Amino acid sequence: PLPQIAHDLLRGFSSRAAAELERWQSEQALQDSEERLRLAVHASNLGLWDWDVRTNEVVFSREWKSQLGYAEDEISNAFSEWESRVHPDDLATALDRVRRALTTPGDVYEVEFRMRHKNGSWRWIYTRAEVFRDAQGQAVRLIGCHVEITARKQAEQRQAAFATLGRQLNAATDDIAAARIIADTADVLFGWDSCKVDFYDAKTDRSRSILTVDVVNGERQELSPALSDTLPSPRLRKVVSTGALLILRQEPFTLSHDSTPFGDKGRPSASIMAVAIREAGKIVGVLAIQSYRLNAYTNADLAALQ
Repeated sequence: PLPQIAHDLLRGFSSRAAAELERWQSEQALQDSEERLRLAVHASNLGLWDWDVRTNEVVFSREWKSQLGYAEDEISNAFSEWESRVHPDDLATALDRVRRALTTPGDVYEVEFRMRHKNGSWRWIYTRAEVFRDAQGQAVRLIGCHVEITARKQAEQRQAAFATLGRQLNAATDDIAAARIIADTADVLFGWDSCKVDFYDAKTDRSRSILTVDVVNGERQELSPALSDTLPSPRLRKVVSTGALLILRQEPFTLSHDSTPFGDKGRPSASIMAVAIREAGKIVGVLAIQSYRLNAYTNADLAALQ
């Protein structure tokens, strides 16, 4: 039989081993839980953020940065990283909501705003956060998340724009007024740097330029259209005969054979959408909008524009 001291040592060892096993199992369960949370956050594309009000440092999650097109090492922990990317028209409202949340106990920070993506586009963000306070009731920390809602906001804008487009066109007094309404609606929905509206007569196979707009010397300007009817340009004819076009050029830009330069002819557009304008199912013209930004439009945009 083992000496008593051996029994004592074995009991002590077994007790410590059991405690160590329990601790390891607890840590493993915590790691598993954290991994499940991380996967859930990644799958839902929630951008988490943690703002220390006292130091003005903010920890932005990898998903928060990726929502705006950035890698993890491209954004620091400064509050200005968020502030500098909020749309100028939305910043005052967002900061006011921050101030209210910090100074009003029980208030929840919740707001929608636009943020600038790395590629220059604007993304709609919904954010909500909880405020944590010290023993004196002073706000010391905000923890919240960003949810990208660009698709939802675009759908709302399109629904509202198309709901009023018909009424506005019925009230138009002439062709140029109708063309401006169409161009303005496209600008609200998709944005453009240059725009062209041509009317088309299938019986005579002639087209007439109604509205031409481009950014010249940094300003958007209406250019004088041709007064007489002409044969359709190659691109207009292609839209009429085969359907809508989405053209996404890559640098260095080269003009395609169906291009008809206008406005600032030394600066080719990077992204182009061209669609037929219809009245009672009949093609009566073509709308072309263009952007100097790479990949400014998508196939979903093209489908919505038609």
